[in-house]
Amino acid sequence: MGYFQKLRQQGKDQIRKSSAWLKEKTGTMNFQKKQETHKNYIAESQAQGKEKIKTKYIALRKKGVTILGIGLAALLVAGVTLSSEGVPILDPTYEGYIVTIDEQEIGVVENRHIVHQMVQDIENDLRDQYKEKIVVEDENISFTKGEFKEKERPLTDLSAMERRILASIDYYVEAYALRIEDEERVHLRSEKEAEELLEKLKDEYINEDKEYETIEFNEAVEIQEALVSLSDVIDMENALKILQKGTDEEKVHTVAEGDTISEIAKQYDLTPEDIEKANSHLDDLHMISIGDELNLIVPKPYITVRTVEYMEYTEEIDFETEYNDTDSLYEGDRKITQQGDAGEKKITGYIVKENGRQVDRKIEEEKILSEPVTRIVARGTAKRPTTVASGSFSSPTRGRLTSGFGTRWGRMHNGIDVAGPTGTPVNSADAGSVEFAGYRGSYGNLVIINHENGYQTYYAHLNAINVSRGDRVVKGGRIGSMGSTGRSTGPHLHFEVRRNGQPVNPLNFVNY
Repeated sequence: MGYFQKLRQQGKDQIRKSSAWLKEKTGTMNFQKKQETHKNYIAESQAQGKEKIKTKYIALRKKGVTILGIGLAALLVAGVTLSSEGVPILDPTYEGYIVTIDEQEIGVVENRHIVHQMVQDIENDLRDQYKEKIVVEDENISFTKGEFKEKERPLTDLSAMERRILASIDYYVEAYALRIEDEERVHLRSEKEAEELLEKLKDEYINEDKEYETIEFNEAVEIQEALVSLSDVIDMENALKILQKGTDEEKVHTVAEGDTISEIAKQYDLTPEDIEKANSHLDDLHMISIGDELNLIVPKPYITVRTVEYMEYTEEIDFETEYNDTDSLYEGDRKITQQGDAGEKKITGYIVKENGRQVDRKIEEEKILSEPVTRIVARGTAKRPTTVASGSFSSPTRGRLTSGFGTRWGRMHNGIDVAGPTGTPVNSADAGSVEFAGYRGSYGNLVIINHENGYQTYYAHLNAINVSRGDRVVKGGRIGSMGSTGRSTGPHLHFEVRRNGQPVNPLNFVNY
């Protein structure tokens, strides 16, 4: 082998040693250190090569070799190749790999192992940065082996290669997905968090003071490992909100009689503001009419907590009423001859709720604790005499109302005043017995009628009295005439209604 061939072979050996050395070092150093060390190694190798050239140069001078030969040898060591005729090739070639990610070229490397190590280092750096189990996806990285010219396609700088890889690859975090009806709804950092989330969902609808037969989900729920984007992993609080709110399901409500915005909102577990936002096209939402259609956006949870709650309570049993006709009472009169009494029963069973709302009630047993007692009412059939009270009042005179019931001039006014001309007829408001007929202090001429049903009526300031104590009067029968006797400022009737001796407002019984 000639001298120049040996020198060229030494250059190739240096490159191979560089590759072998790099493979050995990549497992223990990060990219910056690898790159710096590799550059130092190349520089050192080149320096050693130059020293060898210098030594050879001195030897060749002694042998009379031309300076051109020495220059060619130096070029060979630096990576320049010779043609078959021994002429230097100024654009040398090398073997390497084009690196592509998703069919996009990102650079050229001498060894595929360099890229794989970079991916591993990126993964480790991301794990340190985010404190998560990061997995870098490198399946979309491909290599194309080839021979390239140094000037046209030089080797890519290692730090630049690292940046391009980081910008082009996908990386995922190892998480735990909550699958509901085979759909991944939320992703959490750990299996423990996912399990705690499910328990928290149940706790939202559980009362510690109650006894439950079952607490379960209506949907099929699974926890599974998953590789997802880091941004898809959320905390438990947000996951809970997503599962409880779910999707926004659109509905239409047709307004029925008695509907109000607040009642409609309550029916769909919304707020009046929610309904207003969904119906912004209406000018005045509170002027709705029967038959109007309202748009609703109703939250539909992804998951439903179903509870079966044991119940035990007592309930009243209503008593019945029995009527017995009797001629000992007048028509229209009633008299209870036996008081009714409610019974009691004990009920045991289960209440079924979904997300806190009762959807069903299952009664297992009803046990009678006490039977109800029937109320018996005697119902009158005898013809009522005209002198027996009917139970309703008619207006005792005609005129205009000048004073009502209540406080007047700092004193209680126990009746109403109806003004009219002197001599205007005054009639009994209902049938009954005359309890008093005569003159009484500030009342002047006064008639009191006992209607024998707990009510009395007073007729005061009369000009004339047409009945006597003990007389029985019919409803509407004349008992006197309007006047201004006693404490009075002019002709009028002072009319009172008393129930069990206590004055009540006459306008509750008569109209003026």
